[in-house]
Amino acid sequence: MNTIFHWARRSGLALSLLAPVSLSALAAQTPAPSAPVQAPIGQGPVTVISGPKGTTTTAPVQIPSPLPPIAQPHQEPIVPIAPPDPKVRLDCASVDHDFGSMIEGEIARHTFEMKSSGENPLIIVSAKPTCGCTVSQVKVEGAEAGTFVNYVYGQPIASGKRVQIEAELNTKNKHNQTQSKINVQCNDPRTVVILGLTAMVDTYFLSSPAQLDFGEMSTSDSRELTAFVSSKRGGKFKLWQDMVAAIPGIRIEIKAVNPDAEGRSERWEVKVTLGPDCREGGMGYPVQLRSDQLVANAPVGHDGQAAAYGASVMVSAKVRGLISFEPQYLSFGLVRPGQQLTRTLKISCYDEKFQLALPKSVSFKGQSDAVPEFRWAENFEAVSRLSEDGKSVDIDVMLKGMPAGADSAFQGRVMIETGHPARPTIAVLFSGVCRSGTPAPAPVPVPVPVPVPKPVAPAKGQ
Repeated sequence: MNTIFHWARRSGLALSLLAPVSLSALAAQTPAPSAPVQAPIGQGPVTVISGPKGTTTTAPVQIPSPLPPIAQPHQEPIVPIAPPDPKVRLDCASVDHDFGSMIEGEIARHTFEMKSSGENPLIIVSAKPTCGCTVSQVKVEGAEAGTFVNYVYGQPIASGKRVQIEAELNTKNKHNQTQSKINVQCNDPRTVVILGLTAMVDTYFLSSPAQLDFGEMSTSDSRELTAFVSSKRGGKFKLWQDMVAAIPGIRIEIKAVNPDAEGRSERWEVKVTLGPDCREGGMGYPVQLRSDQLVANAPVGHDGQAAAYGASVMVSAKVRGLISFEPQYLSFGLVRPGQQLTRTLKISCYDEKFQLALPKSVSFKGQSDAVPEFRWAENFEAVSRLSEDGKSVDIDVMLKGMPAGADSAFQGRVMIETGHPARPTIAVLFSGVCRSGTPAPAPVPVPVPVPVPKPVAPAKGQ
């Protein structure tokens, strides 16, 4: 077997590759053995072993130049965990700080004052904050009293030295009572010292009401509700809709109430018109509003704009089609061959101009248009009942029993012809699993009547 060994260096690593090579290809590329070959720069020797006695020749091979090093993302150095030391103590004048009342979006800062007060040096491994909190810097007292320098995690802090941890609380998207924690991992016997920041966060604006609930309506309905937005601190401001998205069937108008010459007002009207032609289903749409009132102490955003206070009004509704049905899915669960089950479907009409009647037809089809045929259609049937007001139809979808030997899952659609021009056909998915080994449901026990004893006639003379 003819074999060629390649030795190459790439990025300082030695690679050894074993690959077959034909003698004809080698003879075409290899100089005669009598002529010594010097490997030029960038090339190295290749030893070819051939023949029954293993005669050798040497030929050059091109070695690729080392690739440039791949830039690695910046990573914080890993500081080994310092084992707890009973002679180490991290004292803090107060491990909790309450900022009191704040307005959503504001950022507050606090410096925790601590001290290394044990016999042995204190070592801090990390100071990790939870959501909403940021640790800007851990500092330790320098050589001169009262001066502080940035601390390097893992370095010993002599006893008597003061430590400062600067932290900030960001109240963006926070409401009511909020808190954040800072976990300081160190070689104190507690291993983790927990610092806390708390605040009572209130919104800058008052939306009244905060939610516009349109209730249940059809796709042909049109309704209008209004909310008002004012500042809890008083004063005039400008207001506009933020992140405008086109949603079918919803229109939003924002208008100042008694504005001044610059368009500012102490009160703004947010009028929402819903319908017609809303999408069917549950609706939950937040109307996001922005103002010209800047957030105090907030940093400039990535877009170069200063953060401003905002408000929101939630719009909710349950939109039904002119013809709708529920439930949206029928499940027969686990059945055995021959078992009979019934599931009921309700069709409702919300079109005042249409008189609902019994379905023109109810059929059973495959699970999709790609699978139009339903194998077990003959084992199902439907019975329809019209309500007295003519606005709904109850359809009993009955499984008459799967045939003996059936042992598989089944899935299909109940196709209902409503006769309504907007929705002439309704397709309702259903499914189940038939298992021949499924035990029959336990029979419902029939109560046995307890015989009532006959009254005993009193004896004569009594």
